[in-house]
Amino acid sequence: MKQFFNFLLLFTMSNIALGQASVTYDFTTDVPGFTGGCPACLFENQPVTGSFDYNPDVGPPAISPTGFSIYLGGISSLSGSVGSNSFADDLGLVIVGDDIVAGTRDLLRFSPGLFLEGFEIGGFTLIDARMMWLEGTPGDPAGIPDFLTGQNLPDELPGIPGVLFLDFENTLYPGVVFTVGFQNLIVTLAPTNVLVDVKPGTSSNSINPTSKGNIPVAVYTTDVFDATQLNVETLVFGPNAAIESHGRAHIEDIDADGDADLILHFDTQETGIQCGDAEATLTGTTFSGEAVSGSDAITLVKCQ
Repeated sequence: MKQFFNFLLLFTMSNIALGQASVTYDFTTDVPGFTGGCPACLFENQPVTGSFDYNPDVGPPAISPTGFSIYLGGISSLSGSVGSNSFADDLGLVIVGDDIVAGTRDLLRFSPGLFLEGFEIGGFTLIDARMMWLEGTPGDPAGIPDFLTGQNLPDELPGIPGVLFLDFENTLYPGVVFTVGFQNLIVTLAPTNVLVDVKPGTSSNSINPTSKGNIPVAVYTTDVFDATQLNVETLVFGPNAAIESHGRAHIEDIDADGDADLILHFDTQETGIQCGDAEATLTGTTFSGEAVSGSDAITLVKCQ
């Protein structure tokens, strides 16, 4: 099996096409499903959060000796944390099994542990991370779409809960591995980053948090994003998620580059911006439902 994965790594790295599009997902979990022993006891009341890039267009899979379809590069740029501990991996596998589990259930598994940068805690070292979904997962009456061996990966990841497994090796007894399962793994598309400019036309972006005025915020149209497609009714700004003061946006070419940008206004005090804040964030969705987020640095004045 090890020789097969070495072959797969060399084959895929030599055939990965440049420019393939990937999308970023955020993920969260519940706390460990059990805490009866360690290392699970080390993460009591600590969920896992993080993000990764998913590419469903990595090309035809390799077929393992056991019948699984394996897609190297289907997952990449993994970063995660549990408590104060973090882990990361640049490249991983997506594994698909068609009715392999118990002969009746399809399997979709992410194994981003090829080059895992783990952590040590309490005499244990993180050596692998795995995400898994099964067809017909309890709580999803309709089941999830078939994960068919030898086919393209699904364009979108399941919206139902999966499980995240973290494998730990005993530091004193190499080869002795314990698995901690984190239930209710939820993945969601990460917001598209948009170019936001607080108080356009100024460089300091100074804000007096006691002001009774408005804060102008621009969203620029770029080569990859049309700011006029933002749904103003969904846009909120600042820690307190202030809504647009006028209930509508103003469309104008703010940066004089020939395209239409958006200018918004938010009541200063409703934003919740306070002395000590270094940036402010705008979030919302487009008319098509695409989540967006953008931040800009700010300078607070009259804070003494």
